[in-house]
Amino acid sequence: DTTSVTLKWKSIKAVRGYAVYKVDSKGKRTLIKRVRENSFKIKKLTAGTTYNYAVRAYVLDGKKIIYAPEYTAIKAATQPLPTAEITAKQNDKSISLSWKKSKGATGYRVYRYNTEKNKWITVCSYTKSNKLTVKKLSSGRKYKFAVKSCTDTGNKLVFSKMSESIITCTKPSKAVVKTTPYKNAVKLE
Repeated sequence: DTTSVTLKWKSIKAVRGYAVYKVDSKGKRTLIKRVRENSFKIKKLTAGTTYNYAVRAYVLDGKKIIYAPEYTAIKAATQPLPTAEITAKQNDKSISLSWKKSKGATGYRVYRYNTEKNKWITVCSYTKSNKLTVKKLSSGRKYKFAVKSCTDTGNKLVFSKMSESIITCTKPSKAVVKTTPYKNAVKLE
């Protein structure tokens, strides 16, 4: 989701619940909410942004809340927005793709549609650039490409939805014209 993240953590037996905190860049924790489950969805966030959270268990002693001494750190990121405006420059054996950078994305994954298998295959699993040349293609053939933006949380990549695809084709191979002298004329082969 581009505007929310769902935090999950390992459940602990015999606890009353968990306190969920937002952690700022200086390490200061601010309590968001106490929950009973071992997951919590946080909404109204910015697309393609990494956030730091912390969770700690608590028990009740009468009405007094007693917190566990340790926090579990959780890093989460919202999906970046899909990239847009993919353009292609053709050659006979390659196609150079470029696309508009997606705000908040730290990288991109590029796909080509495989018509024989009827599915998308990964051409490049991760690039920080918004340009890629796909090589070793067949001349004069049609190809379909798409891109996903991603945000790197440090322990996993969070991907956007697939961009709109672009259909393009490689240039045909240069024709080779061979001439042979043929009784006062030239024969083209």
